[in-house]
Amino acid sequence: MEKTASLPANEEGFVARFSNGLRVKMKGTEYLRIHRILSNLSLISIWEKLREDTFNEEFLQCIPEEFRGWTEKTASIIRKAKWKIKGKVHELYKSSPKKDRKQFALWVKKQEKMYQSLLFSLHDKDEKRLNEVVFKIIRPSNNRWLEIHGVKPEDAGEKRLERIIEENM
Repeated sequence: MEKTASLPANEEGFVARFSNGLRVKMKGTEYLRIHRILSNLSLISIWEKLREDTFNEEFLQCIPEEFRGWTEKTASIIRKAKWKIKGKVHELYKSSPKKDRKQFALWVKKQEKMYQSLLFSLHDKDEKRLNEVVFKIIRPSNNRWLEIHGVKPEDAGEKRLERIIEENM
């Protein structure tokens, strides 16, 4: 077991052969850690990391270099969709009546449905709620990549990036 802990990430492991003929495949600790990360690496898992604000340098360092570009590009597309929605909400909010809540509410009812709760969150200065709702809007419903709120993947040649659908739009 000590030997598995010292194996480098690029070595899967070895087969232990016992005197009774039993064979057991032993996998390296670092190999298993990276394999778990890669097995769970998807559009949804990247969206979750961004939503939880845990998509950071430490997380990226756990991703093997050959997958880092895809991971960063996917995060960039999700971030762009988030900022596109937030930008639209801020733009709408600038033209809203802000004197009393009743006038504001009546004005909000005339806006596109997807922006209504976002406008109230912005009006109430509830940034946490605003982010929660935006992330709910842009959440991939599966791991298919098409576009998120009008933000498309830049590289149509990457088949893995060709999966996600717009949701709640």
